[in-house]
Amino acid sequence: MKKNLVVGTLIVTSLVQYTSPAFANKETVGNIIGGIIGAAVGSNIGKGNGNKAAIIIGAIAGTMIGGKVGKDLDEADRRALEEAQRRALNDRLGDRRDWDGRSYGSRTGARGSFTTTREGYNQRTGEYCREYQSVIYLRDRTEETRGVACSRPDGSWYEVRETEVRFGGGFGRQEPSRPPRYPETPSRPAPPPAPVQSRFEGTTQLTQITRRTGGEWFRITLRTPISLERLEVRALAAGVKIHEASLYTQSNRRVQIRELTGTPTFYAGDTAVSESLSLGERIQVIDIRAESMGGVADVLVRAISNETYPSLSVTRY
Repeated sequence: MKKNLVVGTLIVTSLVQYTSPAFANKETVGNIIGGIIGAAVGSNIGKGNGNKAAIIIGAIAGTMIGGKVGKDLDEADRRALEEAQRRALNDRLGDRRDWDGRSYGSRTGARGSFTTTREGYNQRTGEYCREYQSVIYLRDRTEETRGVACSRPDGSWYEVRETEVRFGGGFGRQEPSRPPRYPETPSRPAPPPAPVQSRFEGTTQLTQITRRTGGEWFRITLRTPISLERLEVRALAAGVKIHEASLYTQSNRRVQIRELTGTPTFYAGDTAVSESLSLGERIQVIDIRAESMGGVADVLVRAISNETYPSLSVTRY
C-alpha cells in the first residue's frame, strides 16, 4: 500500500511540474509517466538487493517506453524489454539481446533489441558504465533510443548523462572502487593511476534454468586454464538451488566445490560463494548442476583469479 502511495505521489508531482504553461508537452509528460511506471514494474521483481537493482533497471526501461511509444506497448512488452535490458547490461560488451512481447503473452506485435556499444567509467564516482542502444519495432514504425547506464557496487544500474562518463576500450569489468586507467586526451585530464591489480574477474550466465527434477548440468570451460581464488554464483531471476558443483584441473583431477554443493534455495540478488580454490593447479573446467525453484531461473557465475582475467564459455549438457 505504501509503495502504491509513493508511486502515485511521484506521478502527481511530476505532472504538476510539467503541465504548467512553461512545460506543457505531452511527449515529455509521457516520458515521465513511462519512467515512473517502469520503476513500479521493476519493483515487483526480485527480493532484497535484487529488488533494488530491478527498480533501477525498470526505471531505465521506463524512459525508453514513455511518450508516443508507451501507448502501443502492454505490460508483457515491458517485461520482455526489461529482461533483454538486464541481460545485455550484464553480458559481454556488444552482445545483442532480442526480445519479443509475444513470448510473454503480448498481442501488440512489438519486438526489439538491446545492445551495449561502449564501456567506460563515471568520472565522479569511478563506477563502471556502459552505453546502450535500444530499438523497438512496432507495427507502423521503429523507435531507437541511446543512453548510458552505470553499475553500483550492489549490482544495480542507473541512468547517467553521457558527459559524466569517460569512454575507452580494452579493459574488463573491475571492482567499482578500482577504476581502470585510460590514455590522456587533450580535452580532459586522465584519472589518477589505479592500484596494482591484485584480482581479476570473468563472468558468464547460466540461462533458462528449469524445474527439472535433480537439476540440469552446465559446463563452464576456461579458454586458457588459470588458477582461481573462488567462484560466486548470483541469482538474477527466480529462485535457484545448486545440487552439485565441481571442477577439473589440468591434470584432470576432479575436485568438488563444497560450498556450492547442496545449497539452499537463493533468490534474485542473493549470492552463493565457494571456499578458497587455491589448489596449486590451474583449472580448466567447472561443472554445475542447478535447478529452478520457481519459474525460469538465470544466474551469473563470476570466476575470480589473482593471475589474469578468466575467459569463460558455457554449454548445457
